[in-house]
Amino acid sequence: MKKYQLTLLLLCLASFAQAKITLPSFFTNNMVVQRNSTLTIPGKTKANKKVTVTVSWNNEKYITKAAADGSFKIEVLTPDAGGPYQIALSDGEKLTLKNIMAGEVWICSGQSNMEMPVGGWGKVMNYEKEISDANYPSIRLLQVKKTIAFTPQQNVEMNMDGWQECSSATVPEFSSVAYFYARKLWEELNVPIGVIDCTWGGTPAESWTSHQTLKQVMGFEDKMAQMSSLGFDRDKLIEAYYREMEEWREKIFINDAGFINKVPQWTSALQSGEGWNTMELPGYWENKGLNFDGTVWFQKSVEIPTEWAGKELTLSLSMIDDDDVTYFNGEEIGKTSGCSTLRNYKIPARLVKAGKGIITVRAIDYGGEGGIHGDAQNLFVEANGKKISLAGNWNYHIGASMKEAGARPVTPESYGYPTSCYPTVLYNAMIHPLTVFPIKGAIWYQGENNVGHDVQYSMLFQAMITD
Repeated sequence: MKKYQLTLLLLCLASFAQAKITLPSFFTNNMVVQRNSTLTIPGKTKANKKVTVTVSWNNEKYITKAAADGSFKIEVLTPDAGGPYQIALSDGEKLTLKNIMAGEVWICSGQSNMEMPVGGWGKVMNYEKEISDANYPSIRLLQVKKTIAFTPQQNVEMNMDGWQECSSATVPEFSSVAYFYARKLWEELNVPIGVIDCTWGGTPAESWTSHQTLKQVMGFEDKMAQMSSLGFDRDKLIEAYYREMEEWREKIFINDAGFINKVPQWTSALQSGEGWNTMELPGYWENKGLNFDGTVWFQKSVEIPTEWAGKELTLSLSMIDDDDVTYFNGEEIGKTSGCSTLRNYKIPARLVKAGKGIITVRAIDYGGEGGIHGDAQNLFVEANGKKISLAGNWNYHIGASMKEAGARPVTPESYGYPTSCYPTVLYNAMIHPLTVFPIKGAIWYQGENNVGHDVQYSMLFQAMITD
């Protein structure tokens, strides 16, 4: 009997929990609603439940009925600037949003220059004083959590548990541009200001633009058609990405001067002559006068002591931006991807002979800075605890330009950069959920990740604004 009673109690509790209204993550205490507008309040409750919404600015009551799946939407008229107000929702159980202001709402989006926080990794000028002085209860902050999606979403997670009053506690990790913009508006308009920090460093404009719009922008037609034909399915898009990468690598091989029929030509002996120059390493090659994205072959000879002959050696190449394939005396000994990964390779004992040893590195840079970089102390060859430094002059020769192979395919495979560069994924996950929320306008700070595509960007930027 007790077991039956416990089961009945759990079923009742489950039914009660299902009846409770849930709202999108950007409907919280402390929020700012756009003044003199129509606010759509979407939510979920139990199927076919009657939902009542009461707003305190005029005590108006709005009533609707949830659909069979429990979803509902209610539109309410917002007042002129003022507050604080409350919004009370009930399906039999009451949910109240408190400390709501009516004013101006702005979305602030873009890449790292918009993302840069007041404190944190950003540290604006006089940041400690700026943070200590950031006591503006009429300015409210909302920060969207970084996430991606391949189809438009209805909700997205927020940092800081949703809307927060601007204070020394809430502003340090918030967008500097958004905060200073809000402060300036508040000083000039004297109305509550809400700013939404919706940012992700290192992202291009196409990630922030919808599929429907990108279909009409030059250069994105094929990718949008592919996404549609594959049903926006992540696994199928990943399979397509690997096929594209094989084709792209093939183009690089074909165009790389260091290969003939895919066989490396510059690995067995120290090269010199036409096309070969010297560069002091470690260091990014852009800082050495080589403004270039593509492959560069680096070579250096090292004098192998007699006592090292026939022994396994450790080769440390510090870090290489972005990928590398490394050879010793004509034989490949390792390869690594990742611009901040330390390169440590073993040189097999059978390759180690007294006298000149030839180290050849094919460095591949997909964009931004490139080359063998990092701490000079991490550039060496070692045996028996003895190190020979490899810092200093290396011979180098350009292999192939990325322009000849075209842009590297962007992966949809995992979270983080560069997945966040995939077309539409930030619009779907971080922008689309907010489209039910009225705003006064948007500010945008981005462009670096579209460098080299200026003609396309002109159309893309206008299309994104319309979006």
